[in-house]
Amino acid sequence: MPNMLGEVVSQMLSTFSDARLVGRVEPGADPILAAQESGANVLILREDDPAARPLLAARSISVFALAESGREGTLLTVLQRRIALDADTIEQMRQLLRRPRGTS
Repeated sequence: MPNMLGEVVSQMLSTFSDARLVGRVEPGADPILAAQESGANVLILREDDPAARPLLAARSISVFALAESGREGTLLTVLQRRIALDADTIEQMRQLLRRPRGTS
């Protein structure tokens, strides 16, 4: 992501009282793995980033991965919404990011 655009997004997200900006992913690194290792709960990618492609292609989908025991599993829900980066919609983004999170 270009530095200037990254700074704009970072400034907007820094207004979230419960957000913690952890930095940028090195070129060539796996962004999802880097986010997990850093403890981030939000990953910002460009739409044309190869790591974003499978996530964006999934659209709104839920995946239930059944455990080997067959008695439980993990539910992952992907909710896709297009949001403008402006002052009028930043609250909508804040609410979406604050939705209840499950445990791992």
